[in-house]
Amino acid sequence: GSASKDDDAALQESGGSRRPPKRARTTTTNRRSARIQPASPLEKFKHAYNLLMSRTETALLELTEHVHSSKKPLSFSIMKKILKEFSPIAINRRVRTGGTFLVEICRSRHVQESVILKCVKLLIE
Repeated sequence: GSASKDDDAALQESGGSRRPPKRARTTTTNRRSARIQPASPLEKFKHAYNLLMSRTETALLELTEHVHSSKKPLSFSIMKKILKEFSPIAINRRVRTGGTFLVEICRSRHVQESVILKCVKLLIE
C-alpha cells in the first residue's frame, strides 16, 4: 500500500536510481587499496611469485637485447647491472620466451669468449 507509494516518490526524487546513497555504499572492500592487497597467504604467495616472474622476464629481455646486438654487445658490467637492477630474479627459471639466463649468455654473438665465461661465472656463483 502506502509503503510502495513512498518508495516510488523517493525513487522519483532521487532521479530514478534505486542505489543507496554513496555514504552507505562506501566500505573497505570498495577501496582500491583493499582490492589490491592480497588477503590470504596463498594470494600473497601468488602475488609475490608473479612479481618475481615479471622481473625475471624483463631482465631476460634486456639481456637478450645485449646478447644479439652488435652496437651494444654484452659485457661483464652490463650483466652485473642487469642482475642488480632487476634483483631478485629467478635465474634458473625458464620464462615465456623460452630461455634461461645461462642459455642466452651462451648464445651471445659479437662477444668474446672470455666475456661469456665471466658472465657465466657471475651467474653460477
